Amino acid sequence: MIRRRLAEKDPSHFIPYLAYALYMLAWCLSKCGKHSDAISPSTEALEMRRKLAEADPAAYESALSGSLHSHAFYLSRSPTTLGESIKNGQEAVEIRRRLAHQDPQSFDAGLADSLFNLACNLGSCSRYSEAVLIAKECVDIHRRLAEGDQAAHEASLADSLHNYALYLSKSPITLAESIEPGREAVEIRRRLAREDPQGFDADLAWSLFNLACNLDDCSRHSEAVPIAKECVDICRRLAKGNPAAHEASLASSLHRYAFHLSKSPTTLAESIEPSQEAVEIRRRLAREDPQSFDADLAWSLFNLAYGLDSCSRHSEAVPIAKECVDIHRRLAEGDQAAHEASLASTLHIYAIYLSKSPSTLAESIMPGQEAVEIQRRLAREDPQSFDAGLADSLFNLA
Repeated sequence: MIRRRLAEKDPSHFIPYLAYALYMLAWCLSKCGKHSDAISPSTEALEMRRKLAEADPAAYESALSGSLHSHAFYLSRSPTTLGESIKNGQEAVEIRRRLAHQDPQSFDAGLADSLFNLACNLGSCSRYSEAVLIAKECVDIHRRLAEGDQAAHEASLADSLHNYALYLSKSPITLAESIEPGREAVEIRRRLAREDPQGFDADLAWSLFNLACNLDDCSRHSEAVPIAKECVDICRRLAKGNPAAHEASLASSLHRYAFHLSKSPTTLAESIEPSQEAVEIRRRLAREDPQSFDADLAWSLFNLAYGLDSCSRHSEAVPIAKECVDIHRRLAEGDQAAHEASLASTLHIYAIYLSKSPSTLAESIMPGQEAVEIQRRLAREDPQSFDAGLADSLFNLA
């Protein structure tokens, strides 16, 4: 309020100070988790700094890039304004590239920060091919910075490698390229976690999780297994220390570990125990918060039932599959478009497991028929996506 009054009396002298005060107000609001409240003062500061930079670029262009960078961040915190963040982020990058070209020592770190955030926002908007190029530039800068001062910049290099691998993995064309940066992120975070487990164990677990997924997607299942096991071990330690913060991550890591084990006949039987543990944790979480965890629980139940059936434990697979069907039915009642295909898949599998025993064969007809009815409807709307599934369900029902 004081600086606003002063700026009204003497704009040429006090506008820069008012812009800074608004910039800091937005920053403080954001730090308190009030990102949407930060947008208004940030917008005002941005407009002031843009005018100042137009009049005197040398004096104010750096401050303008700071406002653009922060404003993009505040916008990105809400799905309703995420798309708007891209333009501001791109402008911040353009200015900081120019400044870093003239003075890399002063501006490379700021440019890397803006590139990192822009890539994140592009990724969140599913613009992965654009995110890849931005993330690669970010990696290159962080690598140079880490060569000059490893202690100060190695963690940021690991962060940028982790995200770069993530964006590469989103396309079948670049999936295989994701392995190398994913491995490097893991190697750096392993080293950092040995020195400071409290500071880096969670980040290491996340990089291990992604690397295992990408190896599996490249059909390198045997390589994925030990990486996933290391992830489980870290998540288990974290969950022992703070169950509320880390139990969901432990369930996710167990789920994926079981999935990787199930890909080979030699390790299929080993997949049952971690899969059962994932189900137990997700059941507990879903009881407390069904909206957040029902879908994850259904996915773990589906995988566990599949693993049990593949181990010829058909009678054990049946009640697990039935529980999965019940959850998908509830989810489909709430959002048919999002969950009906999954309901059809679980009904199809449930019918198969029932048909494996003479004592439950007759019970398989009803879920088999329901799976066919849903898949027929889906195939009429989108034959390319659902004709094969419909054919499978018709075959099993017949």
